[in-house]
Amino acid sequence: MNTTTPTPADILNRAADLVKAGWTQHSLAIDAQGKNVDYRSADVVKVCLVGALDRAGFMLGSERFEPTHRAAEDLLNRALPDICIVSWNNDPARQQSEVVELLRKCAQRCSD
Repeated sequence: MNTTTPTPADILNRAADLVKAGWTQHSLAIDAQGKNVDYRSADVVKVCLVGALDRAGFMLGSERFEPTHRAAEDLLNRALPDICIVSWNNDPARQQSEVVELLRKCAQRCSD
């Protein structure tokens, strides 16, 4: 069992990996049939920005509302001060690569 507390950068980088593997809009997480599933499910194949953050935290042992998870989410909110992260993710013009890039940039800010 992993007893190391993840950093916000760990969560953000894992979230970026998850989005890169499969991204969606208007759902936290979906399975291979395109059905909504809980972000903790083994059936997840695609996640939105928030779903990626939640799943990454879950995978690393930092559930939603724990300080490390909240710090990662705060970094995203500060990076997008004029729009909520859900609306940003769900913008019809949004590209998967932009979501990955945002997560990586926020993770990098943790290390700077």
